Amino acid sequence: LQWWSPATDAHVASLAATPSNLSGSLPAFGSQRDSRIRSYRGTAAAGGTSAPRVTHAALSPDGMLLATFEVRANAELRQHTCLKLWALRDGAWTLVTRVPQPHAGTLTALAFHPNLLLALTAAHDAKFKLWEAVPAARMAGGTDGRLAVPHGGAAPTPHVPPLRAGAEIGGWSCRSVGFYRQSAAV
Repeated sequence: LQWWSPATDAHVASLAATPSNLSGSLPAFGSQRDSRIRSYRGTAAAGGTSAPRVTHAALSPDGMLLATFEVRANAELRQHTCLKLWALRDGAWTLVTRVPQPHAGTLTALAFHPNLLLALTAAHDAKFKLWEAVPAARMAGGTDGRLAVPHGGAAPTPHVPPLRAGAEIGGWSCRSVGFYRQSAAV
């Protein structure tokens, strides 16, 4: 991702949101009938890389948080999508939370709340998910086993008020999942 300032007509910042992985260099395991071996070999035969691409990105209103959603066309280990939540710390983007497979369908929306530390994703799986920032103090010494951990998945959190913009974030977790008449969320 790259940021450009129209006011100064200059490049402001950039972020390598997705790594390049050599799928063909991963160890193959399982039997010949195991589809993982075929996917490793197929990807390796096609050039060895399975390049992810960012399909959605959202910046918080204060410019301190970033959410990205990436898709891999021929992903190793069948992880085709990933939601990443970033924080701007000391002038550099830091990955705070990584959520593999946040939805079963194609993502249709990604946005931040204007005042609270909440993010929303919606997808063709007929679900929308509300993600909330978890304070650093709860991440470090939390006693509730339901809390997400950095780079964790979609664990539910107890009902507490969402953080306000500017609070110290330790990670993100899925606060709630909703749907409306099993229609694709757009």
